Amino acid sequence: MYLVKQKPDEPALVARVLQGDTAAFEELLKPHEAALFTLACRMLGDREEARDALQSALLRAYQHLAQFNPAHRFFSWMYRIVMNECLNRRRDRVPEDELPPTLAASGTPFEAAAASERAAQVRRQARRRIRGGLAPRIEVVADRILQPGERAVVHERALERDVAQR
Repeated sequence: MYLVKQKPDEPALVARVLQGDTAAFEELLKPHEAALFTLACRMLGDREEARDALQSALLRAYQHLAQFNPAHRFFSWMYRIVMNECLNRRRDRVPEDELPPTLAASGTPFEAAAASERAAQVRRQARRRIRGGLAPRIEVVADRILQPGERAVVHERALERDVAQR
């Protein structure tokens, strides 16, 4: 845990940065850098993304430093900026779909994608065959082996299917 106290020279450093002294901004951030990076790492779970988020947050803080209230701690202000940046990045993440276990074990991502596409193609072909070729055969078989009341149900379903397809 990091305990951060307001250093007496922080308001003076902020004033120097506002006057154009960029080295003062680095001096202002140096004691807080580790705590802010840790925050970003914990929120994002990835060191590279945390570095990017921290860099964006530092840029945003530099651009809006004139809005900083010297009556408050600089660390608290920076902490909130880093946290907001991390929350924005988490919100904007594209969810990753997990592969089904059978595809995940199939080797390279290319092989998994090819296997998935082949499986989808087989399912589409099977549906087309069932809809197109097997339906009339089922009705013929139903006429031969089912009782009249049972045949009516099969023919009724076939009629519903035909109407739905039109």
